[in-house]
Amino acid sequence: MDTVIEIKHLEKHFGDLRVLNDINFTIERGKVVTIIGSSGSGKSTLLRCINLLEVPDAGEILFNGQNILKGDLDASTHRSKVGMVFQNFNLFSNKTVLENCMIGQIKVLKKSKEEARIEAMKQLKAVGKTTFIPVCFAVNEPLLFATPIVLNPYFFIPFLLAPMVNVSLFKFFVDVLKMNSFIYVLPWATPAPIGLILGTGISFLAVLLAVLLIVVDGIIYLPFVKAYDASLLEEEKQKEALEALEEQVKEEEPETNEPLQLDKKINVLVLCVGAGTSAMFANAVKEGAKETGLPVDATASAYGNHYEILKNYDVVVLSPQVQAHLEEVKQDAKEGTKVIATKGAQYIQLTRDPKGAVEFIVEQEKEG
Repeated sequence: MDTVIEIKHLEKHFGDLRVLNDINFTIERGKVVTIIGSSGSGKSTLLRCINLLEVPDAGEILFNGQNILKGDLDASTHRSKVGMVFQNFNLFSNKTVLENCMIGQIKVLKKSKEEARIEAMKQLKAVGKTTFIPVCFAVNEPLLFATPIVLNPYFFIPFLLAPMVNVSLFKFFVDVLKMNSFIYVLPWATPAPIGLILGTGISFLAVLLAVLLIVVDGIIYLPFVKAYDASLLEEEKQKEALEALEEQVKEEEPETNEPLQLDKKINVLVLCVGAGTSAMFANAVKEGAKETGLPVDATASAYGNHYEILKNYDVVVLSPQVQAHLEEVKQDAKEGTKVIATKGAQYIQLTRDPKGAVEFIVEQEKEG
C-alpha cells in the first residue's frame, strides 16, 4: 500500500511545555489509525499540525509524499483534503444543523447549494439512524443526540423512554438487589457499560445490569428502527417511480412565452402519494409566481389528507401516482375548481421550471 501520511521527528512546544517530542509514524491508504493518550498528551495538537492549524517547531509532515511544511503550499487547499472534527464542534450558532453541514461543502469544495443539501441530508440521516448505539453507551454529544429528533422523529419516543427505563433498572438493582451504587469517579468519556461495572466496584450484579441495559435498549429501539427503515424504502420507491416515468414519457414540446395576465388570485393544491414530489411542484409554482408577478399561490399535500381543505382551492394538480383518482377528486371538489391530471415527464419538467409551472396553472385555469 502507498503511504498517505508520514510523520518524521515532529516536535511542538508551547513555551517550556514540550507537547510533541520526536513523533514518528506512517499511515497507509485505506488504514484506520487510532491515537490513544491521556488528556493533555498532545493528541489534538498532533492533528492540528497535520491540518496546518498549528505550525510544528521541528520535523516533517509528508502528505502523499509532499512535505507540507516546506514550499508555497496553500494551507486552505491542503485543509480541503484533510478533514478534522473538533472536540467542541465549533458550530455556527446562527445556522441550523443542516446549514452547518452544508457550509463547508459550499465554501471549500465549491459545491452548489442543492448538491451540498442533498449530501448533508444523506449523511445526517445515516448518523441519526445509528444514534441508538451511542445512546446505549452514553456518548453525550449534543449534535448527535439532536439528529434523531430533527431528522428522525421515529426515534423521539425511544430517545426519551430508554434513559428512564435505564435509571429505573439501576435503582432496582441498587435498592432491591443491594448492588453497590457508584463509588468511583471515572472520566466522562468512559462508555456506560464499562463505567457501570468499574464505577460500582466490579461486581457480578453490575455485569448483569450492563448486559441487561444493552438488551433492553435494543428492544426499545428495534421497532422504531424498523419503522424508519420502512419510511426510507417508501421514499426510494417514490424516487424510482419518478425516474421510471421520466424515461418512459417523451419530453414535452417547448411552450410559447406569451405574457399571461390574471384578474384574480389562483389558489393551487398539488397532491401526490406522500407530499414529497407535490412539495417540489408547489414550490416551483410559487417561485414562478414571484418571477412573473402573477397572483398564484400553491400548497402541497398527500392524497387522502385533502378532503377538508379541497374547497379552498381553485386548481388541483394530481401527480402521476394519483392521477387514477381524477374523477373522485372532481366529485369532491367545489363547483368551478379545475382538477388536472399530469403525466410523468410533464410533471417532472414543471417541478424544475418555475416559470413554466405557473404558466401551466394559469393556462389550465383559463381553459376552465
